Amino acid sequence: HFFASQIDSSKEIDLRCEKMIESGLIEECLLLRVKGQLPDRSMGLRAIGYRQTVEYLTLLGQKFLPEFRDGESKQRDKLFSVRLAAESQIYTEKLQNASRKLSTRQMNWFRSDDRFNWYDSQRAVETGDVQTAGEALVGAFRNNEIGIFSSKEGLSKADKNLLKRYRIQNQIFISKESFLDLGMRTLQCMHDAGWDHEKHGMPDVLPPPRDW
Repeated sequence: HFFASQIDSSKEIDLRCEKMIESGLIEECLLLRVKGQLPDRSMGLRAIGYRQTVEYLTLLGQKFLPEFRDGESKQRDKLFSVRLAAESQIYTEKLQNASRKLSTRQMNWFRSDDRFNWYDSQRAVETGDVQTAGEALVGAFRNNEIGIFSSKEGLSKADKNLLKRYRIQNQIFISKESFLDLGMRTLQCMHDAGWDHEKHGMPDVLPPPRDW
């Protein structure tokens, strides 16, 4: 397996979450929920991605869908648009934050398991000896070993400081207008699917998210 620096990994995770949303994650969760295939206490609803999305659908169904169904006059209301864009951005960031935290837990688990062989990607980049490190990793796979191209020692002090200052830099949803468009498209899908807040909304009390 190849793992870049923690900062690069965080950026890739954020982009992957954007692509998941753009590729239909919301529509998938919406249809599963309406069809009763993603019930309240199912394992799927505890998974990262599904949980944040159904929470988002529940919030929109409670606070925005009634106004959306009332007609275009309220949809054009400036406050409605500002609130909808803000909630859509919050949803996206919740999904990204949860995914990055999961990645960190996975890496910590890998570091505690002696079965994994580590190849320091950061040192390889610094010394310019990426080819040798890559050949070592390929050799590990040929020997049926499990190789991880990263640093087993974890983050340096400098990297930890960089992560503390890390800010999401979206590549797909890059403006308030794009988040508003996401919210409006979601509301339209909810309306078309016959979303009912009492039937399909997520209850306030659920088991904690699963740390996969």
